[in-house]
Amino acid sequence: MLPDVLGQQASGGTDPCAALSSDFTLAAGERLELSFLLGHATDAAGAEQLARDWQTKDVKEALAGVKSYWANLLDKVQVRTPDPLFDALVNRWLLYQTLTSRLWSKAGFYQAGGLSGFATSCRTPWPLR
Repeated sequence: MLPDVLGQQASGGTDPCAALSSDFTLAAGERLELSFLLGHATDAAGAEQLARDWQTKDVKEALAGVKSYWANLLDKVQVRTPDPLFDALVNRWLLYQTLTSRLWSKAGFYQAGGLSGFATSCRTPWPLR
């Protein structure tokens, strides 16, 4: 549930967001690797438990699993043209956008961000997940 003050705001630039910052110093030749995760829980205790759970997980392994999942899913359709940028758009981004925005989130047949006006809704007779 949104805090009352955030729920009352509904104009551009006032959506809830986060900004992360940290200071660190690296010596010559030294390397630093950072990871951060976004999550969702129904309450503060659930968020704290989620954070504790992820402290013991291998983040690189989890990221590799996510990449493998999406590669396997999106590799089902492949278009080859003389334009590699067009291929990347069609073979990756548009498939991802269609699945996540149109099918899984049921956003409808209109752009899910910023567009206003008349929109047609669609009901699917079977679960998509």
